[in-house]
Amino acid sequence: MKRVAILDVSYDHAKEMRDIVYAADTLIINVRDDFPAGILEAIAWEPNIILMSIQVDDEPIGLHDAIKAAYEAGIVLVAAEGNKNWFLDRFKKAMGHDRSGYYPAKYPEVKAVAGNDKRGTSYDTAIYVRGLVSDG
Repeated sequence: MKRVAILDVSYDHAKEMRDIVYAADTLIINVRDDFPAGILEAIAWEPNIILMSIQVDDEPIGLHDAIKAAYEAGIVLVAAEGNKNWFLDRFKKAMGHDRSGYYPAKYPEVKAVAGNDKRGTSYDTAIYVRGLVSDG
C-alpha cells in the first residue's frame, strides 16, 4: 500500500486532503512551528509521497536540506504553488519580496501544483510559475 505524509499548519485542512487520497495510508503532521522537522519526521515514516499544503515567502533555515533528504530517499514531494492576493502582492513588491512563487514549491526537487475547480477552470488567485494543475 502507498504511504502519503501530509504536512500542513491546519489539521482540519490536512484531514480534507487525506479524504482525497484514496487507497493509501496517511500520516498528518502539523508543521506550524518547525517545517524542516516535519519533513524529517515524514521521512522517518518512509512515505512514497509527501504533500505540503504550505507556502512561505522566506526560506526557513534547514528547509532545503530536509527537502533534499526526502528527495534523495526517493520520496515524491508535492507542494502548493500559492495564491495571488492583489493587496498583499503590491505590499510585498514594495518591500522588495520576490513574487515568483513560494517555498517549498520553488525548489527543483518539488512538484509544484496550483488549483482548478471541479470544472477544470483555473482559480483566479492561483499562481502558475512552473507547476502542475490539480483539482482544488
